[in-house]
Amino acid sequence: MSIETPNPLYVPEILTKILSHLDVKTLLLSQRVSKQWAEIIQTSPHLQECLFFKPAPRDIEVTLNPLLAEKFPDWFYTIEEEPWNQIGHETFNELEWGSSPGVAMAYRRSDASWRKMLLRQPPLEEMLIDYTRVDKQGLFFWEVKVEKKEGIRMGLAYDYMYEAMYKCIFVSVDGPIYNHGFMFDWREEKVAGVRSTERCSRIKVLVRQGCSACAEDCEGCRDVNGYHRIFRSEGFEKEAANEDAYLKMMQDEGFETW
Repeated sequence: MSIETPNPLYVPEILTKILSHLDVKTLLLSQRVSKQWAEIIQTSPHLQECLFFKPAPRDIEVTLNPLLAEKFPDWFYTIEEEPWNQIGHETFNELEWGSSPGVAMAYRRSDASWRKMLLRQPPLEEMLIDYTRVDKQGLFFWEVKVEKKEGIRMGLAYDYMYEAMYKCIFVSVDGPIYNHGFMFDWREEKVAGVRSTERCSRIKVLVRQGCSACAEDCEGCRDVNGYHRIFRSEGFEKEAANEDAYLKMMQDEGFETW
């Protein structure tokens, strides 16, 4: 009597191996195939690592999250030469997020998958945000350090940049002052990727304030109220809205802040 060979797609161990070869987007969408597939993908530690939901061991090769890099390119693109003049609010306007109300609704959900994804594997444990401001008062530098032992996830990285670009820092004689642009500096990452024993677990983020790269009367950089609310996630992490050292310093000096 012949023995029926089981369909490999119904054998969890075999299916897991097959699914592990899929790209991130396809693997994520494969959860819709059936309840069985969804359960396997959601409970398999290895597949959760492949989806950048679960931290991978630190001894693996550094890999940036390809799906996040596709959907949020300016969080993963490093400009090699100075000066750079990325304009923060334009970065948001160019996201797929703003292409239609339906797409915006999907991105804004507090339980959206992208918010829970790690920026890279093995995960970053620290995000060091360097702020620079040049004005009539002088040259100012200050920084904010964000540490997450379980890894920096995209939701937090996004919220910090949203807050940085759309929150008025203070009111000068010329009107409201906003941060002008940001850049995630992955240059250290390229060096770390060459070394097999030492991995860089920190990402440096550069944020510039003012309109040094724009015309003097740059209304575009100032007129960011209203429309920008479409880019605020329902899962906005309060930690990203904490007062930074520079804002407190400006208040202590008697400047009017918003």
